Amino acid sequence: MKILILSNKSGAMVDFRYELITELSKKNSVVIATPFDDKMEKLRSMPIRLIEVSIDRRGINPFKDARLILKYLRVLKQEQPDIVITYTIKPNIYGGLVCRMKNIPYAANITGLGTSFQNGGLIKIIVTCLYKIALKDAKDIFFENTGNREVLVSNKICDFEKHIY
Repeated sequence: MKILILSNKSGAMVDFRYELITELSKKNSVVIATPFDDKMEKLRSMPIRLIEVSIDRRGINPFKDARLILKYLRVLKQEQPDIVITYTIKPNIYGGLVCRMKNIPYAANITGLGTSFQNGGLIKIIVTCLYKIALKDAKDIFFENTGNREVLVSNKICDFEKHIY
């Protein structure tokens, strides 16, 4: 099985997902699409493939985000994964959207809701709509805390039945 992981920071893959990636790579082909940073050497030592994908993690520039969507589409076409695992808001939303478009199973990991939910306003409305669309067909949704799960369920962004945490 080929597993594609979309992340917004390679350092987070090393710091928080190293054991998961190690286990997945024992029986699967694992590809990680992420921005490259100073922790790449540890990832390069693993039996996985790496694809550099630039992400403006905190930005709200629609042109940069459109480029990210196009990059994800190219990666999905090139890699033909059996399943995609996404981490953090932009990979969850944009990765989820492209997986839905390509009918590829995906699992989203909600690591936090970020400032878009905390600050409210128009950005929260846009993110809420995008999350509803992106998470609609997710095979599974993993929450790292129950507070985030409660926010997404109470705002009808996702169904309770898909939650694993």
